[in-house]
Amino acid sequence: MPDLLIGENIIMRIIINKYQNLILTTTYLLTLILFVSFRYDFYFALNDDVLMKDLLAGFYTGTPESRNIQMLYPLSLIISLLYRLIPIVPWYGFFLCICQFGSIFIIALCSLKYCRNILKKSLLLLCQFCLIIATMLEHLIFVQYTITSAMLTAAAVFYFITSGHKETIVAFIKVNLPAIILIFIAFLLRPWMLLLLFPLVCVAGVFKWSQENPIFTKPNFKKYFALFGLLVLVLLVGQLVDMLAHSSAEWRKFNRFFANRTELYDFQKIPPYDENVIFYEDIGLSYSEVNLLLNYNFGLSEKIDEDVIGEIAAYAGQIRGENLSFRERFDENLRTYYFYMTNGGEHGHYPYNSLILLGYAALLGLGNFYNRLGRIASMFLLLGGVRSGLWLFILMGDRYPPRISHSLYFVEMGILLAMFLTEVVKKVDTINRKKPLSDSIYKSFPPIIAAVAVVIALGNIPLMLDTTDKEFSSRETVNQTWLAMQEYSRAHPDNFYFIDVYSSVPYSEKLFGKPHPRPANYDIMGGWAVKSPLHRKKMDNLIRPGISMFAALLEDNVYFINDLRFDPAWLPAYYAEQGQAVNLERVDLIADNLNIYKLR
Repeated sequence: MPDLLIGENIIMRIIINKYQNLILTTTYLLTLILFVSFRYDFYFALNDDVLMKDLLAGFYTGTPESRNIQMLYPLSLIISLLYRLIPIVPWYGFFLCICQFGSIFIIALCSLKYCRNILKKSLLLLCQFCLIIATMLEHLIFVQYTITSAMLTAAAVFYFITSGHKETIVAFIKVNLPAIILIFIAFLLRPWMLLLLFPLVCVAGVFKWSQENPIFTKPNFKKYFALFGLLVLVLLVGQLVDMLAHSSAEWRKFNRFFANRTELYDFQKIPPYDENVIFYEDIGLSYSEVNLLLNYNFGLSEKIDEDVIGEIAAYAGQIRGENLSFRERFDENLRTYYFYMTNGGEHGHYPYNSLILLGYAALLGLGNFYNRLGRIASMFLLLGGVRSGLWLFILMGDRYPPRISHSLYFVEMGILLAMFLTEVVKKVDTINRKKPLSDSIYKSFPPIIAAVAVVIALGNIPLMLDTTDKEFSSRETVNQTWLAMQEYSRAHPDNFYFIDVYSSVPYSEKLFGKPHPRPANYDIMGGWAVKSPLHRKKMDNLIRPGISMFAALLEDNVYFINDLRFDPAWLPAYYAEQGQAVNLERVDLIADNLNIYKLR
């Protein structure tokens, strides 16, 4: 019997040792998930994400849509099919959470291979836990698909850099297939984000290549260019499939509108009517129609199409260039870039910037201490140059909300951590013995860097917790109005409700909330789905085939919803300008916040 117990203990130790990294990483991830889940609930960050979910789940048109406009077709098709199979499961919310926590899991698991004992592994995971809470807690709670795409990209480059070196092309591609799959999913989820981050992906490739010994050999050229070619091919296939899925005339027309709308709202500013009367008269837009563009309720006007939006975007860009030269804008944004790297800034750049600067300092320290200064300095300059170029690009475009800036920071932090870990494990005999250094410096340098990173993280965790707590509490309160509106619409299934866009902005929904009846008998009057084939389908099914929003609001069972804070005078003013005199009659009030109007 004792021999049997001894045998069992030996087998147990062998299993634990073999799967030690997996067990530790799983424990770390479960701790993170439990901390987040018990303290908070998961919300979609923006109503954009809610609309994507509604399209995929069938709450928008009545059936799960395989084309949800924002993500590419192969991925949207798969998620919509899951909703068709089991409608009550919140597939899109599960997908985003799996991607985000899965990315954290991959980074943690790959990093543990660089620690030799369980104590160091545990300390490394504790360090990563602090960094995640300090930098990404709000994005784990208020989930946004742009951030999710960036986290997948960060996991991909981390996996790639730490995947080891293989001699043959087949073995090299095989070991890095998970990284390609992660990047492909990130691309399908948010193409623009992956393309913005792609230069950083290339830097990761150059860095890994620089670790080959020797570097410039024919097999290495074949390996890395074959992998790069496969990656590009996979992305092109994803894009091609999406283009084929949207090849109909109505989708091509809408895609032009969507691209021009994105340019106008995200990268330009709508020129004021009074100062640009001649231009607006030339393109046939009146004051009230420009006002629809300003308050995002452009779905009311059939005149505002892809050509008109494109002309306004081009004109706005022309004005911008005339008001400030490229050199002046560049100099101004260069100063902004310096400020964001050395200060917190209005977009929450701390502690990201401090951790990034620490990462670059650590790289230079590695190069100096470990006699690899030339190669490390080259990578330092390459990564620093690429990240500076990306930052100046988004600053010049005046488009850098936290979901973009934090995405750049997170991927860069992943690359810096992977660089640091792979360089630290170089053999001790690479130290320049001519310098007055000892093995103790070699051993103490990584813990010192980790300790500084933890100190920076711990300094921001109280602020992050406080900010997240307040935002969560605010959402719980504010969303009561939105839930009341949904309940009101369900109580009146024969009616249809058009919602002023600004009146809908403060609200979102929980990732794992109760499913709504299909389809929802309400819609906002602007936003990125308006004028799409899906919007047309919703109007045809729920109101009347072929009817416009302008005509629909005059129907007996169609109503207008507007927040008490906003003056709805623009609506009758637009109708009056179109030769239709109407009055707004308030017929109900939802949750003491939303007025229900009937146009008489």
